[in-house]
Amino acid sequence: MEDLGRRFTKKSLITGTNNKKHICETLRLIYDEIHEKEDNEKMVELLIDAMEMVKKMQTRLSYYQKTYNDNTGNKAEDIIGLEGVRARSIMRKKRII
Repeated sequence: MEDLGRRFTKKSLITGTNNKKHICETLRLIYDEIHEKEDNEKMVELLIDAMEMVKKMQTRLSYYQKTYNDNTGNKAEDIIGLEGVRARSIMRKKRII
């Protein structure tokens, strides 16, 4: 039985969309590529694990930045903008979870 947090993460992986190529959107793009493949269940589980880890890392990094005024990260300076966000968002929202 999937716990609520894991189900939320899976929904974020499968239906979420971002207009920048951060780590979360990169994981979603990987999911898009394997979505139609057969026997992708193990890969999806690993992507959910990775998404959970990324979200925890982002929370911790945000905490450091706010609490300690830590500006050692790149502050999204090298993040790539993505095209076709609306089309991807519509395609992902049509998926049945």
